[in-house]
Amino acid sequence: MDIFASRIREMRKELKLTQLEVAQTLGIKEPAYQQYEYAQIKPQIAGLVKLGELFQISLNYLCGRTSEKIIIKKNFPEDIATPLTVSLKNARQKKGCLQREVANILGMSISTYQKYELGLVMPSYSNFMKLVEFYGLDIEKILGR
Repeated sequence: MDIFASRIREMRKELKLTQLEVAQTLGIKEPAYQQYEYAQIKPQIAGLVKLGELFQISLNYLCGRTSEKIIIKKNFPEDIATPLTVSLKNARQKKGCLQREVANILGMSISTYQKYELGLVMPSYSNFMKLVEFYGLDIEKILGR
């Protein structure tokens, strides 16, 4: 079972919310949210952030990076792209890598990685998790929470 899928289902049930209620909060249709719980697709970063705020839980927990269920009542800033881009650039420089090297290691194009660092595009869930793991970053911190 996919950790993310099981944890969002667990949190939804703890809060006694229906799938429809969660979907409406995320601004998506219920079948799209159901695909998250059935591990068929992952949300975009903005959807992940909304889930963290709705459930008032650490994204590190939701994404399976920790087993510690940390309650967080603080919201993310409206602009999550800025802290993300700063965090990625700082982490890359700290590792002493070029953008090209990071892109190659993580299996993405240099232009894709550059867009992430410039804040022109938000990474997909899978690329976001690759970046978090590669740099050893805390999800909450890199998104400004």
